[in-house]
Amino acid sequence: MYLDYLIKKPDFIDYKKNNNVIFLLHGYGSNEVDLFNFKDLFDENEFIISLRAPIKLFDNGFGWFNLNLENNDIESILDNIQIKNSLNLLKKTIDYFIKKYSLKGNKTILGFSQGAIISWSLIFDNYINFDRLVSLSGFINFNYKINLNPEIKKIKCFISHGINDMVIPIELSRKTKAFLKENNFNIEYKEYNEGHTINEQNLNDLFNWLKTH
Repeated sequence: MYLDYLIKKPDFIDYKKNNNVIFLLHGYGSNEVDLFNFKDLFDENEFIISLRAPIKLFDNGFGWFNLNLENNDIESILDNIQIKNSLNLLKKTIDYFIKKYSLKGNKTILGFSQGAIISWSLIFDNYINFDRLVSLSGFINFNYKINLNPEIKKIKCFISHGINDMVIPIELSRKTKAFLKENNFNIEYKEYNEGHTINEQNLNDLFNWLKTH
């Protein structure tokens, strides 16, 4: 079983080259269409693959893990069993695409909100197939595995968050930033006068970072 997806391929694919790819992971209650709307803003020579979370919530809404919304402490409402199941599907799906399209070039994982949380868990579960990680309005789940393999520290990280975020408090991104700096990760950290969304300045900063890293 693989995750459902949307894909944008380069106009010309040379399977003898090491092709670049960006995997997109949406937030809770959304689906693979959400972040895929940004597909035309990425480098036209890269594969863009937007993955759908495995847990069906309602209509066209999906999640990487369920939330216990009766608990106001967001760090304690993460279901690590479901996270593990989602990570297994993520690894299997990503490995499938890497092999199918010879995606051995620059590999990026970009997640928004819950998609960012699961992205951090993926690399700290010792899945180090990525060169770059983008965390938009998310944070590291310190209650899951934190593997500090030296290879993981080579991953370049872009982190952004809205200071007025009422869904995931800015403090959790600041905690993530402090941990990464303490452990000598290569990070760029940005805060915006915004809520739980991605504003135009955030997008501009993100795509400038992608062009230079």
